[in-house]
Amino acid sequence: IALASQTTSGKTNQAQGDISVALAAISTAKAAVEEAQAGIPAAQADVRLAEAGIPAAQAQVAQADANLQKAQADYNRYNTLFQQGAIARQQLDTARAAYDVAVAQKTAAIQGVQQAEARLASARVGVAKAQSQLAQAQEGVTSAQAKLAASKGGMQQATAGAVMLV
Repeated sequence: IALASQTTSGKTNQAQGDISVALAAISTAKAAVEEAQAGIPAAQADVRLAEAGIPAAQAQVAQADANLQKAQADYNRYNTLFQQGAIARQQLDTARAAYDVAVAQKTAAIQGVQQAEARLASARVGVAKAQSQLAQAQEGVTSAQAKLAASKGGMQQATAGAVMLV
């Protein structure tokens, strides 16, 4: 009886400890859920910001394209005039330089669109990651609650064993 009593007491203490550990795990998991939930709106805001940057970058491409067309037309016009001997070489060189600048500006604008699209893709990955973290945290809560239930079952068994000894 004494041995059974000590065993039952040990099981009761162990069950109480398991319950405490499970409660702590639930608290930790709930904190992780709250943290993950807080991260989602920030990630969604990043997506909206990235989405807003794309039209602006596309507008820069359109502007650069218009500038390029004008510079190309000017260069062609100056080239014809130079061939006719109506203007100096310096004016043709200036028109050529303006054309080269316009080409570079359009290239940079296109790269700006690509960068804006990459930022959007990255922001969407951030949202997906935050949602995944939330799902994992919620699974952690469920798991911790299951451990608590099991620990409470162990406590009931230990309590029943103690009652049987009395």
